[in-house]
Amino acid sequence: MPIVFQTSAPDIDCSLAVWDSTESLEQLMELVHLTEQERLQWNSITSITRQREFLTVRVLLKMLSGTYRTILYDANGKPSLDNGHFISISHSKSHVAIIISSTRQVGIDLEAARQNIGAIAPKFVSEEEKKSFGTWLSDEALHVIWGAKEVAYKLYGKGSVDFKKDLFVEGAKIISDGRIYVTIQKTDLKARISAMYRQLNGYMLVWAEW
Repeated sequence: MPIVFQTSAPDIDCSLAVWDSTESLEQLMELVHLTEQERLQWNSITSITRQREFLTVRVLLKMLSGTYRTILYDANGKPSLDNGHFISISHSKSHVAIIISSTRQVGIDLEAARQNIGAIAPKFVSEEEKKSFGTWLSDEALHVIWGAKEVAYKLYGKGSVDFKKDLFVEGAKIISDGRIYVTIQKTDLKARISAMYRQLNGYMLVWAEW
C-alpha cells in the first residue's frame, strides 16, 4: 500500500495521507485489529471494493495516529475518533485519503479525474462562479470546485446543503497545487473556508482544517 501523498501541519496537529491500496484483503486484515462492532460492520459489507476501503482506512488511521483508534459516526454520518479527535475520509477507485486533527474540524475530498466533468458541471457550478473563474474555468478548475464544495459540506456536517445555492468557490487560476476559498452560507452558519488542493497523477485532492 504505497503512500501517494502525505503532509502535516504540526502547529495545529493536523496530518493527512493518500494511499493506493494494492494489497489483498488478507494482507490488509493482518494489519488491523477490528473491534466487535467493526467486525459486525465488516461482515455486513458484500462489496469487495467497500471491504478494501473499510480496511485501508483503518490501516492508514493507525499509521497516522500511531495507535489503533475507533471511528464513530453521528446521526448525520459525520465521523470522529473515539478519543474526541477529528477525522475526514475520502476514497476514489483504488485510492484512500484521510485527514486527522486533535484541535480542528477537518474535511477532505479525493476524486479521480472525470472526462465528462464539463457535462455535469451545471449541477454544481453557479452562474456567479462561472463569472468569477472566467477563462480559468478549466476541467481542473471544475474538479477543484467540486472538491472544495465537498470539503465544505463535510465541515458543515449537517446535511441539506445545496451545492449551487449554499456554496460559492472564488475564482482562481488552478495550478498543480494551491489554495482556494469556498464560502458556505446557511441560516445557521456563514463561513469562508480556506482549502488546499493538489493534483495527484489523475486525481484531485482537496482538504481543509477549520
